[in-house]
Amino acid sequence: MLIRSTSNPQIRYIRQLSQRRKVRKAHREFCVEGVQAISEAYRHGWHVKQLIYCPTLVGSNWAQKTLAESDPQTHLQVTETLLSKLSDRSDVELMAIVSQAKDDLARIPIRSDLLVIMVERPQNPGNLGTIIRSADALGAHGVLIMEPAVDLYDPKTARATMGSLFALPVLRLQNTQIFQGWIDKIRESLDRLQVVVTSPHASITIDQHDLTLPTVLIIGNEQAGISKHLEEICDALVSIPMHGSAESLNSAVSASIVLYEAIRQRLASPKKTNFHTKIDY
Repeated sequence: MLIRSTSNPQIRYIRQLSQRRKVRKAHREFCVEGVQAISEAYRHGWHVKQLIYCPTLVGSNWAQKTLAESDPQTHLQVTETLLSKLSDRSDVELMAIVSQAKDDLARIPIRSDLLVIMVERPQNPGNLGTIIRSADALGAHGVLIMEPAVDLYDPKTARATMGSLFALPVLRLQNTQIFQGWIDKIRESLDRLQVVVTSPHASITIDQHDLTLPTVLIIGNEQAGISKHLEEICDALVSIPMHGSAESLNSAVSASIVLYEAIRQRLASPKKTNFHTKIDY
């Protein structure tokens, strides 16, 4: 059945998911749109609850194949006008409702070359999405988000990840005590694990510090910087070399630079011993 009205209950729910964090949190679902994101959601085994589309706009082989291989019970057909109201994009063929992943630290594999990045209290959805995308591209094994923060499942955040949200574990932490407990647990297996914080006040730069060890990198809040508690539990402070008149970099740029330095060092290092282990919480 082709839905035409914005007052339809299913349409109202989709709009609420896109616009209201409270609804996303209550139902643990979010909206995704576009080829890359929906393809990655399926490829990495996320639960796609519903596909929304206009039959007359489904022209690409990708969209036709996705619909053909998915359960027809998940399909929701809408008019072209209605689809344009649901999406911010003019070229969208498919939208999807996807179930959120659990914020379970056991999703991050514990390995001898562990590289995780944590961003503290990010407030910009585009920056958070870019950090997740960079972490995926540069070989990180997970991303941690210290709350309070912008919504991980905000449409702008998800869009900025370009599908990388589905490719690696991205978890939200409610407080630093949970983070400290996770670090302590990992150190039972990885005694060389280090927590490294970027700070403009550090006496050494990122290229002067050994990032080939199992490492958790922390990027502070763009306005307030790193919190005192996280700075106290870190093992090292490092800075990003800067020239010119700029006083700082945004969090996404900082994260990308530090991750690149970590992978650069690791590719140049003779250390190649990797192992995986599972930690129960």
